[in-house]
Amino acid sequence: MAQWSGQFTGNTHLSKVQDREQQLQHAIEVYRTLESKTETEAQKQTVARFAKQLLDARIRATKARIVALDPRDDNDRALAESKIDKLLNGGVSSILKEFAASDICTD
Repeated sequence: MAQWSGQFTGNTHLSKVQDREQQLQHAIEVYRTLESKTETEAQKQTVARFAKQLLDARIRATKARIVALDPRDDNDRALAESKIDKLLNGGVSSILKEFAASDICTD
């Protein structure tokens, strides 16, 4: 039986999402405290990168949930797939809006 190095460590798709949410929140807080224009531009890029990572983590977590669902349960599968569509359509801007940071990046 194959084993993977992260087995039983507690690292899951959902824990990755939580970590990315905390990381993004911290980056936004740092951005709000900066005053130098060069520092704020660099931090904008960091916030955008973390928002993209959070979006990717949420999509991966939802896909993992779909795989774990009972194949006979079409309702839950449809809900999860619609969540993925919503995430893809909203993109990074919806993540930033959720964290009240839509003014930081306009990509």
